Amino acid sequence: MSGVVMQALAVVGEMLTPYGDDVPFGVSAGEFIGYAQGQFMKRMTRIEKALGRTVEEIDYGLSSTLAADPDAAFGLPEPSGDGAPA
Repeated sequence: MSGVVMQALAVVGEMLTPYGDDVPFGVSAGEFIGYAQGQFMKRMTRIEKALGRTVEEIDYGLSSTLAADPDAAFGLPEPSGDGAPA
């Protein structure tokens, strides 16, 4: 897994190289890398949970999660209830 993580982070680094110190939107390279690491870990967790399960089991699990709470399946924050963004 560490080899895959290193390759993924290399892609992020290559993407930012042309910008030098002037990264778009004022986001630091560290923030980009941190986000990429977090996304990678979420994907790996999902893959590990799916190992050994059938497509039907995986699909049914997502369907029941979506039925219960559509936002929870995609990791979206709970609405605050006051109209303000979460």
